[in-house]
Amino acid sequence: MSTTTTSIASTNRPRYVTFDSSGNLFVSNYLDNTITKFVLNEDGTVNSSTIFSDINIIAPMGIAFNSQGDLFVVNSEARTFTRIKFSENGSVLSSQVFYVESLIRPIDLAFNSQDELFISSYYNSWITKVTFKGDGTINTNNVIVSSNLNHPYGITFNVNGDLFVANNASGTINQIKFNENGSVASNNVIVSGLRTNPTLSFGEGGINGLAFNLDGELFVSNRLIPAQITKITFEEDGSVATVTEYFITSPLIDGPIGLAFNSQNVLFLANYSNQTITKTVILKENTIYVAPEFDKTFGNVPFNINATSTNTNYDLEQLQYSTSDDSVAIVNSDGLVTLVSPGHATIIIEQAEGSGYAYAVAYTEIIVRPSVINNPTVLTNQYEFDYFMDTTAEYAQLTIDVQLTSELIAYTEKTLLSNGTIVNIVKVEPG
Repeated sequence: MSTTTTSIASTNRPRYVTFDSSGNLFVSNYLDNTITKFVLNEDGTVNSSTIFSDINIIAPMGIAFNSQGDLFVVNSEARTFTRIKFSENGSVLSSQVFYVESLIRPIDLAFNSQDELFISSYYNSWITKVTFKGDGTINTNNVIVSSNLNHPYGITFNVNGDLFVANNASGTINQIKFNENGSVASNNVIVSGLRTNPTLSFGEGGINGLAFNLDGELFVSNRLIPAQITKITFEEDGSVATVTEYFITSPLIDGPIGLAFNSQNVLFLANYSNQTITKTVILKENTIYVAPEFDKTFGNVPFNINATSTNTNYDLEQLQYSTSDDSVAIVNSDGLVTLVSPGHATIIIEQAEGSGYAYAVAYTEIIVRPSVINNPTVLTNQYEFDYFMDTTAEYAQLTIDVQLTSELIAYTEKTLLSNGTIVNIVKVEPG
């Protein structure tokens, strides 16, 4: 995984991050009981910031917006969450705190497509579901999952409405599927073995945040391992395809907890230990496809090597061609190769980083063999030619009858045989 990471801001022990519909970044600051709003430039750098403080925010952790643009904040040291409404100019219009008995050390929250709120509780290892009335008050709140979890931390939904849970103490990921009536259909561990240390206190010992990118890949933060991010990919049937750990160290990501992707598929992380917000551009791997070699004879017509790549946005990121030896073969901007003389040359194909893909390079070998006179005019002697492809000791043998003319220059290094009819020629080139 190719990445480019920059630090964009510092806050007071940031825990979780989320985006509103306008692309503004919101961060929960655990120690000073505040929420910071960052207005970002197009390149992801900070344009301006605003800090919101409220008596209804206590040790904030998970944050998320509902479909109406209201911000919900988990108060981890109380059995509450807070809803914040904003005016059209972005200022706080109102805040309201909600008490839920089943929330014991609540950590993270997430909304499904029906605007139903799900909250993870660390100490009692369950998930609470909250629904709302039309006036915004609580309609129902029930523990919907109470088994097969181990100190759940981050939670998130995929596009299919399945809930994913990071179990901090066991280093496992659960996938919870629901029936049409909202009841739990299945609750299974789909990933295990992620690094954890359950002896550490309150979330310090393992995986924390979860977020899907726009490609449906699940990313997991791990506070135990500085700079570690785990990527999980899925098969078409929804089963896990790959689980890969990555380390992002430029600059150092230390103690990552909350993470979120913006609309450009850029990853933003809340780093609790070094108190920074980082932006990471994750590039897809790019592969250039081309035949490994082309075996040609000098005099053949120009030919195209027909290279293609995973990044097909050729209008913006064109394939660039170059040759290692323009005395043997030259190549134009379309990949058309023209032979210049016998020998070896390497064609280098490159594609710059862009369109979400990493830089890529590939190589193909061009072998140019000397041309051969197929129709000699007069047969005088029989010669055995050792045809060299270049000045090295690599060659292929070929015996023909031919008259030496100005079209074929031969260099001899061995002694003429006593009968005068056979000469061993070690190099032959066109005249």
